[in-house]
Amino acid sequence: RYHIHGAISAREVTYGAKGWHPHLHVLLFVEGKLSFTERELLADWFSVQWVDTLRVMGEDATLQHGTKSVEANQDAGESVSKLTATWNSASEIAGINSKKGKQGGQTPAQLLNQYNNGSDIAGKRFVEYAKATKGHNWIVWTPGLKDELLGEDAEKSDETIAQEEKQG
Repeated sequence: RYHIHGAISAREVTYGAKGWHPHLHVLLFVEGKLSFTERELLADWFSVQWVDTLRVMGEDATLQHGTKSVEANQDAGESVSKLTATWNSASEIAGINSKKGKQGGQTPAQLLNQYNNGSDIAGKRFVEYAKATKGHNWIVWTPGLKDELLGEDAEKSDETIAQEEKQG
């Protein structure tokens, strides 16, 4: 109906006043150009799916709170290309510490930093996070999309990429 070609989703987790807050960032790839109305309907459909999924899991969200849709502009592809051209495995590791939780929420890296500065409770929260998320995939691609978009680079191991970056 919306000609969805594929998606990339990234999970993030923060800790705040109401406890753990897992959330997703989802980039949808659609065939052709959607009209304004189609984009609005797709955003509404996606939000309903998310809210329903959370309810089945015993969690709570509403269409007004718990979902947010933003439209990528025409330059989004160029922006993603520029980012991926300069973002490497070293940036990924270093970038973890530059992320900040919003509205008082704390990222796992912030919790670890607080533990390093003497907060035992932050250390306990980080251990809780690490145990709960061990083995989880944090970035998920629609099957085949990674190969289609990245070609031969799609299947390179982290070690191969690091070696190539080291060699310049």
